[in-house]
Amino acid sequence: MTEVKRQRDARRITRRHFLVGSAGFTLAIPLLPSLLSRAEAATSGTQKRLLVLSTTHGGIYPENILPADAPTMTRRTMHPASGDLPQHDVHYGDLVSTVQGSERVISNTLAAPATDLTPGLIAKLNFMTGFDIAYYLGHNRAATLGNYADNDQAKQLHGMPIATVDQVIAGSAGFYKTPPVKRSVHFGWSNPWETKNGICQKVPQALSPQVMWSELFDAQQLAPKNPDRPPVVDRVYEHYRRLTRGVFGDATRLSTLDKQRLEQHMQRLSELERQLSAQSSCGAVQKPPGEKETIEHLRQTVDLIVTAIICGATNVATLGVDGRYISQDVGWQSWHTQVAHNGCGNYDIHDPKLQAIAYRAQKRFFAEVFVYLVNKLDVLERGGATYLDNSLVYWSMECGQTTHSSTSMPVVTAGSAAGTFETGRYIDYRNRDNKNIADAGAPFCRPGVMLSRFHANVLQAFDVAPSEYRKELQRVQPSEFAAGSKYGGYGLKLHRGVEWGIDFNKAWVDHHFETADDKLPGWVKGA
Repeated sequence: MTEVKRQRDARRITRRHFLVGSAGFTLAIPLLPSLLSRAEAATSGTQKRLLVLSTTHGGIYPENILPADAPTMTRRTMHPASGDLPQHDVHYGDLVSTVQGSERVISNTLAAPATDLTPGLIAKLNFMTGFDIAYYLGHNRAATLGNYADNDQAKQLHGMPIATVDQVIAGSAGFYKTPPVKRSVHFGWSNPWETKNGICQKVPQALSPQVMWSELFDAQQLAPKNPDRPPVVDRVYEHYRRLTRGVFGDATRLSTLDKQRLEQHMQRLSELERQLSAQSSCGAVQKPPGEKETIEHLRQTVDLIVTAIICGATNVATLGVDGRYISQDVGWQSWHTQVAHNGCGNYDIHDPKLQAIAYRAQKRFFAEVFVYLVNKLDVLERGGATYLDNSLVYWSMECGQTTHSSTSMPVVTAGSAAGTFETGRYIDYRNRDNKNIADAGAPFCRPGVMLSRFHANVLQAFDVAPSEYRKELQRVQPSEFAAGSKYGGYGLKLHRGVEWGIDFNKAWVDHHFETADDKLPGWVKGA
């Protein structure tokens, strides 16, 4: 091969879709369907994406987070009555919202400007509740991702970590249609774990948008270390110009829609780099992050994640935040002691004002981060579907209905993972007729299904078979998940028994664990 031909082939858009610049610099760009050959188009398939968001604490009471039942709710039996357990039915129907002033409101916690939370977007969301961990974890950092060992109160589990669902998916053979820049990215309080060579350990997380930018789009650090380095867009501009304005080769095949998609991507990258470079240029004299900067950083991180997904740099991301850093309320000194415990602890002795502070912080995250993210993803990809349609985005909290509790964990989802899931629904997996574990501290407590069943459904949606994820469970619980075991789900098999005078055997029994690989009715299409 001649040097001229080698250079020409290097600058040709390949299936991975990079722009090539000087000194071997490459920049990932979105999939441009008009440049695919017929063979590539036939085999490219749909790339699914997983994005998981988490917030600390939780403990938002049902009156402040649950949507209203739809006028017509479907009721399906999951388990017949047995012993002390009444018949267990799932209830689901349309996700109901109302416009109140400038906001569209699903509940006190789930509300956002009506211009952002539109009926069209709500049709792509779900709110689900009734996901339980049948054990006392207390404060934890990774249960929303399937790892129960990273907790404060159940120290007996500290030696039993498992890989989190994001890492199982990111490392699964065949998940990526083309090799990514990074198999997964992580920001803030999200605590993913991975298993390598039989050892499970935390995955490093980016602690600033600048670090994530460098990981995804530039192998070099940003200014001020190298202030004379040209912006990444400038470094591939010549290739970009030939592709969008040329009269030969790929330029003759580029459709108007793909040209617009590429131009928007380059503009987005240029603006992101400008913002992040401006922030990092002040060095040690930069103002310490405050309330405003925290939300700004989260939204900049969202912009980075969305840009990375659109250009194929990654397809798995986690993002987490401590609720105290996004609260706009005043009048509290300790988020943990005052807000989380006195406002979100036992219902019979809680302070309603502190409960309001807690749900308003979660509301702000929903409106300014979650809704912002899913709107950014809801742009056309190919075949009439958007990036959001081909993704599963889910947000959950550290705890369930009260602080330290892991019952009725709330989950908000967006997207259908390329048609795998139903959307636009409120789905309640609680056994509304089972009051066996309700008390004065949690009169609304109703047992549901295992959180491990939710995680198993997520894994299966991304083509990770039970036989594959069971290997990770066998590593830490070899007897419970041995070959031929009747137990399923993705999560440790745990049960509380009798605690604090409450018989949890009247909440969860073997069939809750035996069915934990089964598809969730109301959510999975065809289940």
